[in-house]
Amino acid sequence: MEEAVDLDTKVFSRKYHSSFRDLFTKSNNIWFIHYSCESFTNTKSGLPPKVVCIVVQRYGSSQQKSFCSHFEQVFGGNDERKASEAPGSIDDKEALSDFFCWLKNDTTRHFVHWRMRSSFFGFEALEKRFTIVGGRPHKVLDNQKHDLPEILRNIYGNSFSDNSKMDSVMHMNEISVNDFLSGLEELEALRNNNLNAVFRSTQRKVRTFSFITELAIDKKLKKRAGPEKHLRMQSKVDMIKDHWVFVILSFVLVVLSFFATLLV
Repeated sequence: MEEAVDLDTKVFSRKYHSSFRDLFTKSNNIWFIHYSCESFTNTKSGLPPKVVCIVVQRYGSSQQKSFCSHFEQVFGGNDERKASEAPGSIDDKEALSDFFCWLKNDTTRHFVHWRMRSSFFGFEALEKRFTIVGGRPHKVLDNQKHDLPEILRNIYGNSFSDNSKMDSVMHMNEISVNDFLSGLEELEALRNNNLNAVFRSTQRKVRTFSFITELAIDKKLKKRAGPEKHLRMQSKVDMIKDHWVFVILSFVLVVLSFFATLLV
């Protein structure tokens, strides 16, 4: 497990932290967002995977809004249908249509996300997927998208690296992992047609973004010990070694050791 450390003011960027804090204090229309989808490897070349569910949560509120494919399966529904339908039968058109209609109703929203920035997983992927099923997506402007891991890396330096895993951050900060599934675990749940588990996991991740954000704003977020910490420790050791007191003490110890060998 990674070593957790508290705020290090020598790495901490007040400039980026101030910009991050201002984003949440100067706007009341910030939303956390995450979604789950089928496996990338099961899609045709160049096409994003089908969407299982999209979850959003407004900053400052614990209430979430969900856009789910096969609503009946996710929330119980017909057990006979749930048992008979395979994961490949997921139809995401209605969920995507509802999501993009919701987006279009208020174009001033800002979104805080976790690496939703590729053509296979992210806003662009959602837009492509909606186009494939016949929709006309509303595009979220780039300056309204805020990648949480990237923001934290800017604030904390490499001690919060771009490949920091969400569950590691949760464990270090004692954030509940109830219902949390890794990407591989979500795919396994999909293979078992357990859409409810995938939905709950997506909800948990969105709540986690909110908790991490609050901790970061309050300067209480713990993160792994980065290379800067170890470099500074080595630098301090080198400074001690070069200090004249250390040099004299080392010389005295060598002389004493020499005379000690003569007396034996």
